[in-house]
Amino acid sequence: MKSGSNRFQTRFAAAFLLFCFSALAHAGSVNLEWDAVVDERVDHYEVAYGASSGKYDANLVLTGTSVSVSGLSAGSTYYLAVRACDKLKVYCSEYSNEVVAQIPSLGPKADFTASVVSGVAPLTVTFVDQSEGQVSSVSWDFGDGATSRASTAVHTYTVAGTYTVKLKATGAGGSSQEIKSSLIKVTAPVVSDNGSGSDDSAGSDNGFDDAMASLPLETGEVEVDSDWSWVSFRRTFIDPVVIVKGISANDADPAVIRIENVSPDGFSMRVQEWGYLDGVHDPETVTYLVMERGRHQLPNGVWVEAGSVETNVTKAFQYQSFSSAFGSAPVVFASVVTFTGKQAVAARLKDIDSRGFYIGMREEEANDQVHWPERLDYIAWEPSSGVIDGLKYEVGTTDNAVTDSVYELPFGVTFDNAPMFVADMQTTDGGDTAGVRWTGFEAEFVDLWVQEEQSRDAEMAHTTEVVGYFAAEIQE
Repeated sequence: MKSGSNRFQTRFAAAFLLFCFSALAHAGSVNLEWDAVVDERVDHYEVAYGASSGKYDANLVLTGTSVSVSGLSAGSTYYLAVRACDKLKVYCSEYSNEVVAQIPSLGPKADFTASVVSGVAPLTVTFVDQSEGQVSSVSWDFGDGATSRASTAVHTYTVAGTYTVKLKATGAGGSSQEIKSSLIKVTAPVVSDNGSGSDDSAGSDNGFDDAMASLPLETGEVEVDSDWSWVSFRRTFIDPVVIVKGISANDADPAVIRIENVSPDGFSMRVQEWGYLDGVHDPETVTYLVMERGRHQLPNGVWVEAGSVETNVTKAFQYQSFSSAFGSAPVVFASVVTFTGKQAVAARLKDIDSRGFYIGMREEEANDQVHWPERLDYIAWEPSSGVIDGLKYEVGTTDNAVTDSVYELPFGVTFDNAPMFVADMQTTDGGDTAGVRWTGFEAEFVDLWVQEEQSRDAEMAHTTEVVGYFAAEIQE
């Protein structure tokens, strides 16, 4: 029996050596084919392969005489062989002649994203390479004569115009180019006489058209209740970012401002009470702050960035970086500006520094905190104050001291009248759903506090938070 077994192995191996074994390599796979072994004892074939000759770390078992080996790494070399075995795998032939297959490198498919696509000059844009495949190098053409070879490139457009951006991605498998025509639209700031010798035209709102013509922003104070209201812009925007944050206290019920239909001409907004309330809310006074999307340097040298985040993150946070780092942590204001999810929801912030911040949404506490994706607009403004082009303003933060009790915030700027006011928590020290309310408005100060909602329990005590604020008055 022993000698018979040896003769069987020898005859099996000898027959197997008659294989005709070939391979054809494609991107990520190898097609193999061989001649069948004519022996009634052959039950199956084993195809073995690996990255080194004679050292196989994977195998396939099959009864046919061809197979496509897939899932192979592009640009790599593989060694493949086949043998025949009986049903119990007691006897197997020697491996066949070895085939060497070079998997072709994947040619790149160029693609990229831009942090902003429109704004007032100087406009800083961060371009990020999103090319697929094997990429060894990239080259950018920003459309204004400037180029770069960085995978993440930051470029500033200083001249008004429309620019086509090109990205060329190169790898072992070739090259690919993505061209986005007329992608970047840059507008020129309007030259202003800084309010001197101006003659207010009929119908202007507190001198806005003359006083703030050169600024890439608009601000205004309106009354709004639980019905949708339309706010028309007094100037033309290309891609506006809208902030409405902080509500007066004419009606004591907790609520948020909801915004939708943001367009170059205006937007819609309403007061939305939390779901456990009756939904009817008395008129409240709010300030809206609108800025052209992008990064802007104001005439006094202060940097401001306006952008958006698309997210469904609720009771959690995601990181949003600025297009360029600020000199120090800016004050950030954030608003939900779509109405995809009908449940009341508010934007919350935390961990703001010079490079970026964390942002997320909060539904009322009793909800499951699952919300449809929304667009959240943000404006980040360096702490500063003064008068620029007829706008007397102050942007700053409180101490980490604002709670559910009234906090008196004194202004550092001397306003002639109670200013327009936007306020947003810069921290999330207290996890309960809440917003900023204000009252007692004077030219010198405002009283504000953090108001929680009561869907889950009656308590409204809130720990200390830092509140960022924007206060402004148009100078006639």
